Amino acid sequence: MGLSEHQIGLIKGECEISFSLSSGPGGQNVNKNSTKATLRWSLLKSKLPEALKNVLYKKLSNKLTVKHELVISNQTSRVQSDNVKSVYEKFIDLIIAALIVPKRRVPTRPSKNSKTRRLDSKTKDALTKKNRKKVDY
Repeated sequence: MGLSEHQIGLIKGECEISFSLSSGPGGQNVNKNSTKATLRWSLLKSKLPEALKNVLYKKLSNKLTVKHELVISNQTSRVQSDNVKSVYEKFIDLIIAALIVPKRRVPTRPSKNSKTRRLDSKTKDALTKKNRKKVDY
């Protein structure tokens, strides 16, 4: 249930990026330049198929705002373009991870041989512990 390159391109086109002053080290650069990149993507306005939207809504519901927008920001770099690139990578990774269908667990049972081995080791351990007791003469 993954995304094609075409769909990823469409999603990237639906994003809005805004810039603001970044916090942290950087001296005068921090006070002058808006290097923090904030990405906003509206799930409701997206052109994705409804089935994908429903899956994304279920998986990303704790990360969505009240208006069903996904907001991701990055301010690790002192360069605006690096922060934009990083924010897009975070966004695509998040969307792809949400669309991965987990493998169904196949329930298994221990084999008869493994059960007997386990019981044998238990009796051996019990004997070892029994032999540690004080001896009555």
